[in-house]
Amino acid sequence: MKKVNFFFITRTIGAFFMVSWMLGCEKSPDVTKVENVTKTTEVTIGSTDIGSALDMVGPDFINADKWQATSSMVATKMYVYVANQVEGKKIKCAIYSDGTDGPATLLGETNERTNPGTGWQKFTLSTSVSIVYGTYYWLAMWTDGEFLVKTEISEGTCWFAPSKYASGWPSLMSSGSTGTYVHSLYASGTTGTH
Repeated sequence: MKKVNFFFITRTIGAFFMVSWMLGCEKSPDVTKVENVTKTTEVTIGSTDIGSALDMVGPDFINADKWQATSSMVATKMYVYVANQVEGKKIKCAIYSDGTDGPATLLGETNERTNPGTGWQKFTLSTSVSIVYGTYYWLAMWTDGEFLVKTEISEGTCWFAPSKYASGWPSLMSSGSTGTYVHSLYASGTTGTH
């Protein structure tokens, strides 16, 4: 009968567990590493509601609504709720700073769209606009057609003035009239948080 060397087996098992323990220590994960991740949140300024009434915003008129920013953001797009189609006619949007009696300085303008269709219509700002919390801004639209835009009649501050439709927006607004309309018109963008 062949003898078994228990001393050799014991030493071998012991060496195996010692090597395993040492390797485990060398590969311990680094649990102290923390990554700085920036998250973005979409925010808006203006009215995202679909108004119960209609306002004809043209032709050859600039209409603007006054809003106070409830958060800081970088605006990149604007939206208007259009209720009809006007063949061959154009509409576009812009953001202005706040003046004494209405819009003041042009901050950003969107692309122009021809007969864009009905419902929420998207426009892209040619350059992003920094919106600062607590600051007042004017969201404007300009058209050469008889577009009908959804609105509420007695809840806000609006401004309007006759202006022959052109390729570029006025850098400074002239005098106009005021009212209480709230058009279904808003700007959207993102705000960065850590």
